[in-house]
Parts: sequence; structure tokens; C-alpha cells
Amino acid sequence: MHGMTTVTGEPRADAPTAPPSYEIHRAPEPPSRPGRRRRALALTAGGLALALLTGLGTYFALGALDDGGKEGGKKEPAAREPVEKEKPDAGGAEAAPEPSASRKGPAPAPGGGLPKEFLGAWQANAEGKEAARRFEIVQGDEGDVVAQVHTVFKGGVCTADAVLRAYDRATGRMTVESQNVQGLPPDTRCTSAGRQTLRPAGDDSLDWRRGKGGADSGRTLDRVSDAARPVPLELLRGEWESDDNPPEGKALMQFEQGRTGTATVDLKVESGGQALCKWRATLGAANGKVLAYSPLDEQKLGNGRKCQDRGDTSFEVRVRSDEEIVVTYLGSEDETRYTRSG
Repeated sequence: MHGMTTVTGEPRADAPTAPPSYEIHRAPEPPSRPGRRRRALALTAGGLALALLTGLGTYFALGALDDGGKEGGKKEPAAREPVEKEKPDAGGAEAAPEPSASRKGPAPAPGGGLPKEFLGAWQANAEGKEAARRFEIVQGDEGDVVAQVHTVFKGGVCTADAVLRAYDRATGRMTVESQNVQGLPPDTRCTSAGRQTLRPAGDDSLDWRRGKGGADSGRTLDRVSDAARPVPLELLRGEWESDDNPPEGKALMQFEQGRTGTATVDLKVESGGQALCKWRATLGAANGKVLAYSPLDEQKLGNGRKCQDRGDTSFEVRVRSDEEIVVTYLGSEDETRYTRSG
């Protein structure tokens, strides 16, 4: 909030008093000749005129000083000047005007510290070396956990709670800070992203930036499917068989519905209806028909079998139709095709 500088004018002193009067007292004169009397009267009249002029000059001089340097006119008490807002120091440049109410961010929703425009799930898919990034934002006040953050990169998935630090309506920007960072699989090394800012960037998108005040480069997050049911299970029900089956059996994939960070997909190698090996991955991001999962982690079946290491790379599942999906590992352009089994 800008400081307020009150500029006031105090009423000045009362108008000047009337100028002093000058009275002429004639002393008794001895009898004199007529000429001398006329000369005395002339001198006396001249002295009276000089005294009157001197008094009037003093009056106008005093009046001019009391009226703030203005000559003539009746002096009035100074009017109180309007209150002004102190303008911020812009290093000598003229300060930019305050944004109008129509250009400010939306007001927080009743019962919380965030506008409704922020609520929901937002995501940027993995692109090149850029990780997939997902925010699931709920209502809350400063100091509350208002978002779950999921980052899917080549080596794994990192999840974190995001605590609301501020919402600035003047800029429309919310600031959060990550904490309770965890990795998927559990041995994945993750670090906190620290402070991050989010701001509406148009229809159904948010501008995300990292660093204090959003100084670092960021990305655009788009609104995505319901955070509670991000897996399009109506398309992914049942089992899906790989086109690239191993010699010992067939590879089958099966999806589970659930929230990001908890929903899983299982991959198993089966022979004669018996599971020989099994791996599991956790959902890290979901954008319609594009799902991003953590690296596959082996699930021990207790059969003493040594299973193939499926690597330590996250992967995406893309739904092409209700009969076909493709799996692509991050950093690779190779695809493995799966079709609905049975």
C-alpha cells in the first residue's frame, strides 16, 4: 500500500489592523502679519498631506506582506488542499499509473484466499528435455497446502505439497512454496522447486515460473481433466497385450483409476495364465488421452524367478483408440504398441 501524504494549508493570520491615525495639534500662535499667517497655514496643510501619505504607504506595505506577495484585494484564510497519494520513487522516471480495477486479478472466492479461476488441475506435457509438470490446486488461505505438484522427468516422478505464501490481486499472481518432496520410485532423487508463481495467462491456462518473484523462466500450464479421475478408464478397461511379446510368454498391461501420485499401471509377463514377472508404475501426470508414469518398479512374486530389469525411465501412454495404445519412454522416439486383449 502506498503511503499517504496529507497536504494541508493552515489559515493565515487575521487581516491587518487599520493604519494609525495622525492628528494635527496647532499651538497657539502669536499675532502676526497676514502674509506670515498664510505661509504658516500653507506649511501646516503640506505637513498634513505628507503625514497622510506616509500612513497610507505603511498600510499598503503591511497588507502586501500579509497576503503572500499579492497586491490589492481582501485577504482570505488559505483553503485546505486535497489529500494526495504519495507516488512511488521510480528512480527519476515518472511512476506508472496504478492498474485499473478491470485489469487487476480476480478477487478471492468467499471462504478462501484464492480466486476460483485457479482451482482445478493444470499441466504441461513433457517436451524434449522439459519434464511434464502438473498442479492440482484447491482452495485455502496463506500457510495452507493448496496444491499437489507432480513433475515427471526421464529418471522418475517427484511429488510435493505446495503451501500458499501469497495472492497479490494487483498482479493476479499466487505464490507457493514446495515442501514434503518425495520421489517415485522411492529411490528417485528429488529436490524442492522452492518458491513458484502462477498467474492466469488466458483462457484455461496459467503462467508458471520458478524463483523469487517468478524471475526464472517458466511454462504455460493448461487446464486438464478432473483431478479426482484423471485416467480415462472407459477407454482403458481390461488388459492390453504388447506387439513385442517376450519368448517366455505375453506382456500384458492393466490400468487402475485413481489420483495422480497414487494410481498405478501394472505390466506383467504371463504364461499359461500364470504371472511370471510383474512391474508397477505410478501415475505422475494425465492430460486427457496422454498419461505419464514413473519408471517401472519390480514387484516380487515369491516364485524365485529372476525378472528382466525394465530400466529406470519414465514413460508415456497415449490412447489412439479404444483398441490401441502406444508406450513411449521419455527421451526415446521408439514406440511399443498394445492392443486390447481378448
